[in-house]
Amino acid sequence: MFNSRFSKKNTVFVSWMILFLSLWLPFLIFSQNTDFDKLIEKLKGPDLEKRTEAIRALAVSKNPRAVGLLITALKENDGYYQSEAAKMALANLGEPAVTGLLADLKDKNPVNRGKIVQALGETKSPTAVNPLIKCLKDRDGNVQTAALYALAKIGTPSIDALIIALKETDSGVRERAVTALGVIKDTRVIEPLLKALKDKNSKVRLSAVKSLGNFNDPIRIAPLIGILKDINSEVRTTTVEVLGNTKDSSVIEPLIGMMGDKSTYTASAACTSLSKIGTPAVNSLLRVMKSKNTKMRSNAIYTLGQIKDPGLIDLFIGAIKDPDIDVGVVAINNLRLSKNPRAVEPLIEVLKNKKSPLRHSAAGALSEFKDPRSSEIFLEVLSDKDPDLRISAAYALGSIKEPKALKPIVSMLSDRNIRVAIAAVRSLGFMGKIALEPLSTILKDPKSDLHSIALFAVWKIPYYEQGSIISDFMKGYDLTSTLKNYKSISSSEKKNEILLLLSLISSGNKEMAEYFINNSSPLLQEAGNNWARDHGYQLQIRFQNR
Repeated sequence: MFNSRFSKKNTVFVSWMILFLSLWLPFLIFSQNTDFDKLIEKLKGPDLEKRTEAIRALAVSKNPRAVGLLITALKENDGYYQSEAAKMALANLGEPAVTGLLADLKDKNPVNRGKIVQALGETKSPTAVNPLIKCLKDRDGNVQTAALYALAKIGTPSIDALIIALKETDSGVRERAVTALGVIKDTRVIEPLLKALKDKNSKVRLSAVKSLGNFNDPIRIAPLIGILKDINSEVRTTTVEVLGNTKDSSVIEPLIGMMGDKSTYTASAACTSLSKIGTPAVNSLLRVMKSKNTKMRSNAIYTLGQIKDPGLIDLFIGAIKDPDIDVGVVAINNLRLSKNPRAVEPLIEVLKNKKSPLRHSAAGALSEFKDPRSSEIFLEVLSDKDPDLRISAAYALGSIKEPKALKPIVSMLSDRNIRVAIAAVRSLGFMGKIALEPLSTILKDPKSDLHSIALFAVWKIPYYEQGSIISDFMKGYDLTSTLKNYKSISSSEKKNEILLLLSLISSGNKEMAEYFINNSSPLLQEAGNNWARDHGYQLQIRFQNR
């Protein structure tokens, strides 16, 4: 009885559902088709924004009828956003989109083929793998590259086909397959990549090294060490870089050997890699310092300097006396970088020795310490015959603010070497208030060629110490036109450079400072940076013409 009653109720319910669907389903289908047709109208319209909206809506609809229209939108040259929206919409439609895209891979336009290949990659469909492998042979390079990244985006399903592609006779296909495998980063690809290290084509070997650099498996280290003997210097250089990134102690000795490579780039890369490994490499580098090979010693001490171990200061001091000048120069530079006060006295001794070929390096390094102990030797050097040494001495004494240096530096203003005279003006600026009188004298001299440098030097002195020097100098100039048109004024003429500098000093703003930072005049670049620093801005540097 119960089953009979339940069966009757079910029959009635089913009858009502059939009646409901028969009445409403046509309406629902009609409504969906109407919405779809409206989206098609938008897609065909002239408004780019509405077309892009329609593409996104079609993606949500997942209507297979949209595939052809979306492929057309993908290929249209109506802007990046429409093309990207179409690509994502096709990916959202899944396999129906894959079928349509694959059919369009024969498009004669390489730009269109490239877009189709990219869209196939976004679908991440295994169905697209083999056709994309064929695209690695496309006659257009951009399509080949797009296929590489499309296969990498599909990921694991691409691996087997890419491994097979490594056997292709076309080295370009092998190279791109190796790169794609490296991007996928699946441990299964390591073995094929190791085999690719032995490929007869150097570009394939290079790509294999780069791809192996994306993994952390120690199994790659020994084969990579083996390829350090490769005949191609770019392969060797890249291998050195990859091995350095492992920071594995087993690569230290092979990298030590590469410091003597005949390629400067490879040897330099070995130094950088060893410095990345750091302290574990120190003992091996110290052993190299006993080598008779000048290049090896020079590279070893350079690398030790990059490691920045405070315990190496005595080594650097001792290396100043190395029989090879290059080693001594690097040792002095290491002392400069160390900023260790213990370096001052040895550098002073070098500077005192007028026969030493290292005096220039020592003077430059010593000037950065700004140590009062170096005042006496720099005062002596101010009268040296070598202009570069006089310049270093002036900067050093100015930075130290040595009062005894004021008079000799002022005498340098009349030096026949203009670089020395400029250095003297800048040094006076470093000295501050005690140098205001000679700087003012320069600005008052109508015949002086040092106005812009002297003006900048005064400006860098704290404003509360400047007095009226700048305002007095400014009275001789009308800045109205310069302030309005500073972007169109050439700074190559001295008078214009002064006008521009005065404009920044008197009425500077963020926009003007940024323009100066990117100016061709080194002085205005420095002035722009100085203004930005004083006002707490970090401005964009588009180029620096130093």
